[in-house]
Amino acid sequence: MKNLKRMLGLLVVSVMAISVMGTARAEVCSGEACHVKATIVGSKKGSETATYGDLKDVAAEIAARAGVSDATEKITKVEITLLDDATLADVAFHTVNSATGGITCPVTINLGGHELAIDVASPFDVKKGGSLTINGSGEVTATNKATTLVSVDRSGSFKTTGKVTYTLDDTATFVATTTDESGRVTVTTDAGTTVEANVGFDVKAYADVTVAGTYNVADQLIKVGENASKANASVINVNAKATSTGEDVISVGGYTKLTINGGEYAADLANKNAVAVDAASAVVINGGDFKATSGSSEGKGYAVALGEDVEATINGGTFTSGEGSDGEYLPALFIKTMPKNKGNVIAGTFNYGMVATGKTLGEQGNPDTDKNIANLVATTSTYTVNKDNGTVVVKAGAASDPEKDPENKPSTGDDQPSENPKTFDAIGSLVTMAISSLGVVGTATKKMFK
Repeated sequence: MKNLKRMLGLLVVSVMAISVMGTARAEVCSGEACHVKATIVGSKKGSETATYGDLKDVAAEIAARAGVSDATEKITKVEITLLDDATLADVAFHTVNSATGGITCPVTINLGGHELAIDVASPFDVKKGGSLTINGSGEVTATNKATTLVSVDRSGSFKTTGKVTYTLDDTATFVATTTDESGRVTVTTDAGTTVEANVGFDVKAYADVTVAGTYNVADQLIKVGENASKANASVINVNAKATSTGEDVISVGGYTKLTINGGEYAADLANKNAVAVDAASAVVINGGDFKATSGSSEGKGYAVALGEDVEATINGGTFTSGEGSDGEYLPALFIKTMPKNKGNVIAGTFNYGMVATGKTLGEQGNPDTDKNIANLVATTSTYTVNKDNGTVVVKAGAASDPEKDPENKPSTGDDQPSENPKTFDAIGSLVTMAISSLGVVGTATKKMFK
């Protein structure tokens, strides 16, 4: 009886596949040969659900439906669930006629704990009005041909949720945005995302990108190109764990709004920065751990390096630059133009010194001075300087009486910070209480993009 039921089940599956393929020409599958279940919704034939051998067969089905000569059908939605490990080879996945290519409607791929193996150079090209969502637990591997896993035009979107691991070649890009079409690009990943690639996100203008998860990249986690104006500024929000072995972890060109809400960012190669922002951008750092490995005679290797006309607000975090050519650690920050950043450090720990300034980005700047530190720290915060290693600790809130607060007393031992706090009266304390965290966080953005 069990064998009979199984045979009947296989017969039903085969009939379903054949009936759907009456005009669609997808490869017939049955039983264990069916690795993919897909629901295709179109403007003329409505919704059809069937099983397919692989993802390329779903693409073939869509091409046949969308490409019939007498009445071309618009595909409006595709829902895919992996029934087993599956592949996408030879052709990119598309929702229009194969001669045109690209994803032009909502497409969802549910991995269901399985692996999707990619063997095509540019598998997912999201066009205007299209979206791609990859979710569930599982793996996406593209270690043979793929150069960019997901490319997204303006008015398109990509989202990945759940515990999805993406393994790409160390020359490949995970997600790239373009400036084709109109509108804005939307890209979102969550904490369950794990990626190995050359570049995590190659971002052009008009993009809204939210990055979370764990990334091991040969070059960069985020690379933002030079935008032409405020009108097309990209908005990048990051809370991730990322290690780069070849370039700056986060590298941002002009007219970008970058907000870092915690995470860990380590530049493992000498002379590279954890975060480098160049020209006319606004940066807000709300915590996180930023580390560079080492510098050279050129003085590169900062936790955070800010070029000209970059406005930054730092509300917390730990910042450690690399060891310079003279055997001493570089200060935690490089800021080319100090006036742009006056009073914008609210809190944070700046190991081995707070700031170098005065030269071109990537060259060793002047070391800490009391004036530079005093200019950087907000009047609503206090700071101490360790006399032995130069570490600057900034805390939000006005200082208390140093005679009553042991933490602010002059240094008496090797492990105690020397006294160098900003001291304010009771009025300063009231002002501090009146300032909301939202107001502080928005300072840099309001100045640069008003």
